[in-house]
Amino acid sequence: MKWILDIGVGEKPRGNINIDVVKTPYCNLIADAQMLPFKNESIDKILCSQTLEHLEQPIKALREINRVLKPDGTAEIDFPKPNFTNNMRYRFVEFVLNLPFSLLHLKILFQSIRGVKKKDPRWYHKRIITLKDVARELKIIETREFGNLLLKSLKFGRKSRIFRFLRQPSILNTGLWVKCCKKK
Repeated sequence: MKWILDIGVGEKPRGNINIDVVKTPYCNLIADAQMLPFKNESIDKILCSQTLEHLEQPIKALREINRVLKPDGTAEIDFPKPNFTNNMRYRFVEFVLNLPFSLLHLKILFQSIRGVKKKDPRWYHKRIITLKDVARELKIIETREFGNLLLKSLKFGRKSRIFRFLRQPSILNTGLWVKCCKKK
């Protein structure tokens, strides 16, 4: 059996072991990413989405990911770019860029402001993660930018001709996705 570990599962489970620091309906193990309760080289694949920036010591979590990952295993990690680590700034930029459609998202903007004020761990980012941090602890195989803020609220398929004329500049992409393997 392949062991797939999802760190910081939240509301979208993707592994057969789903961990988080708070109990959710999808979490089957409460654990901290900075101190994973698994044997060395025991996990085939690790998924860590939008979690590292919420931790006190994200480098320690990256070391733990390297420790528990099998030699032929992979880790997929994504995190916000430095300009978008503050959720209030992210929501404000999203609101301004999509103003005609943003009136529908006012609730999310105010939720974000309240979450940052209360330092809720789901909204409040404690650290800035860079590609250099990840490369120091894991061997990077592939990287991609994601999360375009422009016209994000419009739903259209990849084959849609609507708005095809718009080139999406990478400055509007809010995060980095990194595929890694174990560093020896």
